[in-house]
Amino acid sequence: LDCEVWAVDIETLGLPAKGDLTDWIEMRGMDGDETTFDDVMALPRTKLEPAQPQIEDGQPATDAGDGMAFDPWPEPEPLGGVEPPAPVYPIAAFPAVAREAIQAIAGHVQAPIGLAGQCVLGTLAYIAQIHVNAPDRHKPEGMPCSLFILSEGASGDRKSACHDLADKVIKQRERLMQEEYNDDLKAYFAASHDPKDKQDKPQPPRNPRAIFTDATIESIVSAFVSGDIKNGAWISDEGGHFFGGATMKGDTMKNALGVLVKFFDKGVADRSRSKSNENGSGTVYDVRLMFNLLGQREVLQEALTSPVLRGQGFLPRFIFAASQSLAGDRPESRETLSRKTYAD
Repeated sequence: LDCEVWAVDIETLGLPAKGDLTDWIEMRGMDGDETTFDDVMALPRTKLEPAQPQIEDGQPATDAGDGMAFDPWPEPEPLGGVEPPAPVYPIAAFPAVAREAIQAIAGHVQAPIGLAGQCVLGTLAYIAQIHVNAPDRHKPEGMPCSLFILSEGASGDRKSACHDLADKVIKQRERLMQEEYNDDLKAYFAASHDPKDKQDKPQPPRNPRAIFTDATIESIVSAFVSGDIKNGAWISDEGGHFFGGATMKGDTMKNALGVLVKFFDKGVADRSRSKSNENGSGTVYDVRLMFNLLGQREVLQEALTSPVLRGQGFLPRFIFAASQSLAGDRPESRETLSRKTYAD
């Protein structure tokens, strides 16, 4: 405003703590004195000097050019809820051939390296778990080397693409075995209904299905107890199929968690039925079941914070990874568009 500012020096008025000019006028009124404008103007006054704003280095703020000082914009404060960068996935811990596969998958589909790493780790675990045991200082024979793997990935992080490439060989093998089984099953039904065949009834072929994506714990245990499989995997890029399925609801969940923990720790599957259904009962040893689940945070959040899943020791057995998303940071070029995944 380009003007001088004066203020009454209330320190000279003998006022109580935090007293102001109004208190002074009231005190005069109690003494019978009426306060006029001239009385106020006659009070001792002091001139107020404009404050000099300071910036962080102690120097006066910049002059705007019109004699007025202003503060420069401070450094913006980070928005609440911004997450720190995810830890670097330990790709160096993998053997060279696995490390190269992880890098190739992540490069071809432009996915986070941790997401590709988790998928390759799951494939390695499935292949190895039926052949070797992990060391256990309490057991000379060791313990199952099956892994429970859980990965968080946002929509568009290429979860399905990573899974498809990492599991390509084992799923091709599963398909070939399933096709052979279908042919054997047709032959079995034909032989069973052939009135000319007087020989003993043929034995039905065993279903070789060992990779599950959307199942119940009951059906999986049944496959192990019946002897159809010894090496299984629950692999899905839709974690909601497992955490939101019938297995993980109500009283079924508590029973299922006990069964799954026994798979992980001991490689044992058992099931008890009534006497009228004793054929469905049994216990099998040295069987293996691993998990490799991927899902979005919205799907996994409830499970990750579940006191039951944590308290029963189910979640602590998982290797969990939540990689930094690459959404919005995937530059395309003529070279990247010309690369063929199947040719690598």
